[in-house]
Amino acid sequence: MNIKKYLSLAGLLFPMGMMAQTDSLLCDFETAESYAKVGVYDTWEHSPFRDKRLKGNAKVTANPYTEVDDILGFAPNKSAKVLGAQRSRFGSNTFGAMVTLKKPFELKNKVRYVHVKIWTPSDSRVMLIGLGRRTDRPWQPTTTEQFWQTSTAKVQPGKWCDAVFPVSGANGIEIHNLLVVPDLKSTHDLKQDFLFYVDDIIIDDNSTPRFSSVYYGINFDEDQSIKNNDRLLNSVTFKPASQAEATVVPVNQGVTRKLYNKVLDKVLTAKPGEKVQVGFNWKGNAMSGYFYLDTNQNGRFDVAVDGEQVKPGSEVLSYSHFKGKNSAGQSANAGLNMPEFTVPDTLKPGVYRVRYKVDWDCVDPGGNTAADNTIYNNRGAFADMRLVVYTDNQQVTVKRGTRPNGGGLNGDVLKVDGSDFAQEKIPFGKDYKVRLRPAPNFKFSHMIINHGNLASTDSLVFDTPQYMEHMAVARELDADSCYTIPAKYIDGDVELIPFFKSTDGQVQGKDYPINFSEDLAISRTDRRLNRVKFTATKGGTSTLVVPHSGKELVFRNLTGEEVSAVPGDEIATEITYQGGPMHAYLYLDLDQDGHFDYTLNADGTPSPSGELFAYSFFNNKNSQGASVQPSAGLAVPNFTLPKNLRYGNYRARLKVDWANIDPAGQWTEGGKENQIEANGGYVVDFILNVHPETSKLDIRTTNGSIVGKSNKGLPTEVPYGRALNTLLVPAAEGYKPGKLTVRHGHNLDGAQYIHGNRQWSEYTVDDTKVHIVKADSVNGEVRMTVDFEPTAEADYKLVMADEFNTANGSMPDSKYWSRSEVGHGITWKRFVAQTEEGQQQTGYMEDGKLVMLCKPNTLAAEKDDKGQQQAMISGAIESKDKFDFTYGKIEARILTTPHTGNFPAFWMMPTKTVKGWPKDGEIDIWEQIDDKDNSFHTIHSEWANKEAGCHGQANNPKKSSTISCESTQYHTFGLEWEEDKLSWYVDGRKVFSYAKSTDADALAKGQWPFDKHFYIILNQSVGNGSWAKPADTNFTYRTEFDWVRVYQKEGQVNTEIGQATDADANMDVYVRNGKIIVVAPQETLVTVCDVQGRTIYREKVQGNVSIPLTKGVYVLNGRKVMVP
Repeated sequence: MNIKKYLSLAGLLFPMGMMAQTDSLLCDFETAESYAKVGVYDTWEHSPFRDKRLKGNAKVTANPYTEVDDILGFAPNKSAKVLGAQRSRFGSNTFGAMVTLKKPFELKNKVRYVHVKIWTPSDSRVMLIGLGRRTDRPWQPTTTEQFWQTSTAKVQPGKWCDAVFPVSGANGIEIHNLLVVPDLKSTHDLKQDFLFYVDDIIIDDNSTPRFSSVYYGINFDEDQSIKNNDRLLNSVTFKPASQAEATVVPVNQGVTRKLYNKVLDKVLTAKPGEKVQVGFNWKGNAMSGYFYLDTNQNGRFDVAVDGEQVKPGSEVLSYSHFKGKNSAGQSANAGLNMPEFTVPDTLKPGVYRVRYKVDWDCVDPGGNTAADNTIYNNRGAFADMRLVVYTDNQQVTVKRGTRPNGGGLNGDVLKVDGSDFAQEKIPFGKDYKVRLRPAPNFKFSHMIINHGNLASTDSLVFDTPQYMEHMAVARELDADSCYTIPAKYIDGDVELIPFFKSTDGQVQGKDYPINFSEDLAISRTDRRLNRVKFTATKGGTSTLVVPHSGKELVFRNLTGEEVSAVPGDEIATEITYQGGPMHAYLYLDLDQDGHFDYTLNADGTPSPSGELFAYSFFNNKNSQGASVQPSAGLAVPNFTLPKNLRYGNYRARLKVDWANIDPAGQWTEGGKENQIEANGGYVVDFILNVHPETSKLDIRTTNGSIVGKSNKGLPTEVPYGRALNTLLVPAAEGYKPGKLTVRHGHNLDGAQYIHGNRQWSEYTVDDTKVHIVKADSVNGEVRMTVDFEPTAEADYKLVMADEFNTANGSMPDSKYWSRSEVGHGITWKRFVAQTEEGQQQTGYMEDGKLVMLCKPNTLAAEKDDKGQQQAMISGAIESKDKFDFTYGKIEARILTTPHTGNFPAFWMMPTKTVKGWPKDGEIDIWEQIDDKDNSFHTIHSEWANKEAGCHGQANNPKKSSTISCESTQYHTFGLEWEEDKLSWYVDGRKVFSYAKSTDADALAKGQWPFDKHFYIILNQSVGNGSWAKPADTNFTYRTEFDWVRVYQKEGQVNTEIGQATDADANMDVYVRNGKIIVVAPQETLVTVCDVQGRTIYREKVQGNVSIPLTKGVYVLNGRKVMVP
């Protein structure tokens, strides 16, 4: 283990006086009285310096290096005199400068530390050898070697450093001489002599260097490896209050195997003055967490400690434990529960360095060095990254850059509307789209995107990158030749430099050309390509078999075959070829333009924008740049697909040829040398299917649903290559499925063929109730579409349906739905969004679904009943007075997100309120809570409930049922409501029923309030601990409603959609003891709520109506009324 103590400069971390208490100066060379003798020495007994064949050079001389260090800000060694010595190339690797001490010092059993100031041009590790004798052996020479110690870290070349050496030994050993060895490299590595200098040798009890000239240093070598796997930092999180989701930055300490991890390609963002929560994804036993921010941008994290207190202004902004407290001043034990902190509001926009540290009870940004608790021995971690500070409404500049060679006339980058682009002001942290336009006979190759603090005169400030470079390539353009610059690259000013390449030489009008006729036959029989096996990291193994029947052709079109791969896969190729040596070349048309681009880099490796991915031999190299001989054969190196490669079917080509990279094959009319057919070569085209590990499953139905085998749910995604078992379930008896259409592949709404490459396929099945989508059809997205058709036997007719198929971001259809009102003190209504902005955030259309959210609230206008900003806002809609019905069948297809506190529902409430809840009834068609894989189906009534005035007959009959139901899947939940029975369905299977009693007493006590109009409610709520657990206020809860449908038999009634009115302009209200009298000349909706927001009365009134109420304050149609 190598320890290199980092000190905040000017004694900020620990007062220098504390260290000086145990300092002991051994020599400083300022006067001859401080040392006895100086010289050179070599421990090698055959050294020419030992037998006097050579004489070394060492003397006390003027200090040649007294300048101020740029990083430290002061001169680390102002001494007038120092010891200078010549490191001879003829000495061994333990040759150095010998100092005979004026007064020897004694070794002790405990470890102490010798500090030596040294200047050397070498970055090798330094060694200190102690020579002396035992006090009980006076005859022993004082040049007897007593200890050898290497410095705890390498010294930096070309500057004064404080080398630290831990020394100890048995009592009674005196050290008379110290040999400072400046270079431990083997002597054969040393080509010439060099000078080095030594000064100020002390011994103390502290491993801390007296200074360290390094930016953001740590107390250990930066390349220090970790031991074991029981404690690892997997990732860190950064969650500003203004951002809905936390940024997760992988550290992957288990992969890097490093104590210190620089993740400077990653960026965090925050605004001055906002609150931030940081976190650690840590594997292992309890440790403590620390977060640092270099607020003054001076190249270090300044931390000041006064006793056991961190001084104000220190740059450790959050910590979970230090001397029994956390950074919020609260008592704390070990653990990584980091207090929230505030980004200083004085920070200017820019790029800052931050550090995450896992350590034990230590705020030193360089890590704990206490002998019994070093960060290394405790297996802690460092992770440094960048923070970009920005302001509200900050605009950044995006501009067209200039190519270094003055190019760029072969095309241009434009605004997305096609207009000229020079320089634009765009919002910070938002996607930005541009269009690429090549000149005639050119095509887009790639674009360099420089982003960040482009105004900086140096790309590195205190070793922290100020801007980064990203290359966008042709395959990332959309069908309109547009490229969307991701928001993560809009982290400062942006410069775009496009590159285009000539299409001259491409065969125009012909896709994937070859240089010969497709009926060209191989002219020899001793060479055959039999099969090609591809093994992809995640895509698995795919084998192409080359048929041999009839004429043996050079060109083989196997585009009916697919090779499976996932973006980022490493692909190994194994070619089975019979005959003499040939070479192999693999091409992928990633920009799908009908041609294979085979440009190479200057070093002979494939170009990042090219489409020649792997080859075994060309110009004496393979595709990895390794030197190979022509006998290399068909051993194609592994290659890796781009991680950002779009999903799709790509044309691929394997060419067996001789020392030639032309994808069209080595052949010319009348040619005589190395013609492809004469060499037994092949050109084989096939499809590379680039797909995710799981793909979207899209179910589209009317008057029924498609569910999983045995009436189970269906997932939102299906694994590649795994058969899918489904069951077609009609909405009601008398409906039968029509033609089932299954479309599968990629971009199912796009073109079926791109340059002849099939992107998706489709088949149909007639009159089936069960269908298995075979494994080879699960080769990308899968869409199943079926319409269930009513027959003459169908009693139920569709009376209401909302398929939620309007545009993404649109609001629920006001024809059917109103937003529910907030109800303070009512669990499901307490967070319901009240403002238009809040409602837009919590209930909207997305990909043919109604999305309902309950999310952390960032809107000041969303307030609770005390006028404080709500912790969360939730979505809820209801059909009251727009669609109400009595009896029928209602279904909805639903997906929720299980999580602690989850509490969504699909339910019904009575339109008219007479007795109040629960006496007027409630039907819960579906509820789910927390992370449980259950669905709940319940009624509430005066008879069944336990509330005051109710009869508590929950089991007479049973009022509720719990069904095992995987909550991460889509399910169809339904209710059949008849005059004497309620029946619940899950995925077409009846799971619960509740019957109307025949007992007159039970009915008189409210057992069956289900004989009047009810309305529908869809909502995403959260628990408060009464049933569902308390909400996780940092989590976004989400439920999707695919559709809602209502069916009724003839004679069953419902309100006409849009019939109700809320007009009350001519309504009179009179208050009397114990009641309110309403007089309405025309039908008017009257709503009365108590001060807790609970609805007491809600009816359409025409004429005179008396509403009995107890004494108190009420709200009638938004007006406060006091009933005496």
